[in-house]
Amino acid sequence: MARLIAGGVLALLIHGIGAAAQQPLPRILPGSDGSVRYYIADGLQRAKYVTGDEDFVRWAFAEWERASEGAIRFRPSGNEGEATVRVYWLPWNRKVRNVGETRRYLSLQRLIADIFLHPDPRGMGPVFEQAIKQDPMLRNVIVQFAALHEVGHALGLSSSTNPQDVMAERRTVSLQSVRALRKQVPDRPSLEKAAWLSPADVKRIRALYPARP
Repeated sequence: MARLIAGGVLALLIHGIGAAAQQPLPRILPGSDGSVRYYIADGLQRAKYVTGDEDFVRWAFAEWERASEGAIRFRPSGNEGEATVRVYWLPWNRKVRNVGETRRYLSLQRLIADIFLHPDPRGMGPVFEQAIKQDPMLRNVIVQFAALHEVGHALGLSSSTNPQDVMAERRTVSLQSVRALRKQVPDRPSLEKAAWLSPADVKRIRALYPARP
């Protein structure tokens, strides 16, 4: 989960999975066609969803697919029931300031992963909220980064002990580091080709999802 702590810092944590750092979790199994189906719920106005936010989630799926060298293939689904990874947009909660959270559970003998994203800048804390007012692209960077982190959990990656990883446990992401990511993406379309996964992230996803023969 990506959650804000004091001082304008994002802390990436894992919740709802309960595994030790760097220990692999059960994989999301592909369907009969060899693909992992995902569903993105309609955005909620009260969640401060912005039309097009679903692109950040799709691009996060695409980066993990590229990293796996095609061992994972994602396909969008308009049917929530048939999808094994489901993404929802939730309003900012004053009591629980987080950008993202993933919950995995069994349903009818299928492993399901639900990802919850909170795109409201108010939930990112006053330092980030002010910075986003000055540079709205920072919000997009944060939402896509959170989506990337949460999709990793959905796929079965637990927390990492390497602070350079997207999947790092208790990784702190300062405003300065977010701005560094922002410099890599001069405009919104460039987020589609962002490559933020570390070599360790890539190694772990390839170990969990080996290349097909």
